[in-house]
Amino acid sequence: MFESEFCEVNYLRNDRVVLVRWKKFCQRDDYREPLRYALALLREHKGSDFIGDARTGFEADPLDLTWALKEWLPATAKTDCKRFIFIVNKVNFLSAEINVFSKEITKYFEFQTTNSLEGALTHLSKSKTQLEKTSVAIIAIDSLCGQCPVCTPDCPVAVARRALKGLSYDLLSSNTEQ
Repeated sequence: MFESEFCEVNYLRNDRVVLVRWKKFCQRDDYREPLRYALALLREHKGSDFIGDARTGFEADPLDLTWALKEWLPATAKTDCKRFIFIVNKVNFLSAEINVFSKEITKYFEFQTTNSLEGALTHLSKSKTQLEKTSVAIIAIDSLCGQCPVCTPDCPVAVARRALKGLSYDLLSSNTEQ
C-alpha cells in the first residue's frame, strides 16, 4: 500500500484491481510516485485492472499530465491490464482534464467513467465474466476449426467461430463506449 497526503494506492486482491485514490492537487513526485507504485502493482499482479478515483482530486500540473501521457500510460500499456475506469463526481470540474486523459487511455485500454467504486467493480465483474466466457468459447472452437478436409463458410464450426468473434468484438466495443 502507498499512502501520502495527496494519494492512496491499494491492491484489491479479491477484485484484482489497482485502486488509486487522489485526495487533493499535487505535482511532481507527489503526483508521479503513486502512479509509479500503481504501475509496479500492475506488473506484479498479472491480469489486474486499474481504477482511478478522481472525486476528491486529480487535477495535475501540465508537466505531470504530459509525463503521465507520454511515459506512464505507455508503460502501463505494456502490462496485461485491459480495463481502466475513472470514478468521477456527477458534476465534474475536472472533465476537460479527464477528457484529455481518456482520449489517450482508449488507445490502450477499455475505458469507462462511473461515479462510485461499487459501480466500477460491478462493471469490471460483468465485463470480465462475459468477455472471459466468450474467450474460452473462441479457444474451444479454434481447436475444432481446421479439422475438416475442406473448409466452407457454411460449416457449423466456422459459423459459430464468426458469431463468437463478432460477440467478443461487440462486448469490447460496448465496454469502451460506456
